[in-house]
Amino acid sequence: MAEHFGRAGHSAKERGRRLSIRAYAILLAYVILGGLGAWFSWHWVHSNNVLVRYGSYILLCISLGVFIAGCLPVLNDKYDPETWLSAFDRGAKGEETVQRWLASLPDGYSVFHDIECAVGNLDHVVIGPTGVFVIETKSHSGQVDVDMNGRLVRNGRPFEKDLIKQSWREALWLRDWIQGRLGIEVRVYPLLVFSRAFVLVRRPVNGVTVLPGKWLVDHIVKRKPELTAERVQSIRSLLLELLVSGQVGGAVAGHGSE
Repeated sequence: MAEHFGRAGHSAKERGRRLSIRAYAILLAYVILGGLGAWFSWHWVHSNNVLVRYGSYILLCISLGVFIAGCLPVLNDKYDPETWLSAFDRGAKGEETVQRWLASLPDGYSVFHDIECAVGNLDHVVIGPTGVFVIETKSHSGQVDVDMNGRLVRNGRPFEKDLIKQSWREALWLRDWIQGRLGIEVRVYPLLVFSRAFVLVRRPVNGVTVLPGKWLVDHIVKRKPELTAERVQSIRSLLLELLVSGQVGGAVAGHGSE
């Protein structure tokens, strides 16, 4: 059985919690400031001074707008921080699902979960005789395919961000970091894995392998061996150092996504 290090989804949950707390604090400040502004301006609207009276009307309108902005979660679920938090929770659950799939990797493989680095967060990194793999996990539902322009789409529409570019950015960073630390050239394979979606992609998209989670382990173990046991051990030790440090190149723990 493969060795596992780290906790999948931990950063996503933490970032969602922090953003939710920050959002609630901002909304509460809006409600308080808007309410106070409206209270003061209402007392000035009867002033005999024309400038003060008209100024109070302007302040009243602004204050009411700020107050309403603070009440948006009550008026529309779209602006409720709990909605954002649930998105991070879905992402974390997707990473946890992939962790369970990766548990079936055989001896000789090491799996690192939730690694912070200079380009954000690496959901999973697998190192073994068949190579080094960076796995970007997505928990989107629906049908994933490639359109006529070669773009990755979900239910016929492009994703909100370029997942292929994101996968390459993470893989290239890890490749360069290993080379800089060990002085060896190692190819790092970017994998984009969907934990819930129905994936129709059957070939790499701009060099990134797109997979449903259930195919992940087979894809890794059925490749040709390309790393010696000594090189696997060297990279494993380096990744363990990266995981434990929690920060490299100025990146501090605290990233995640759906």
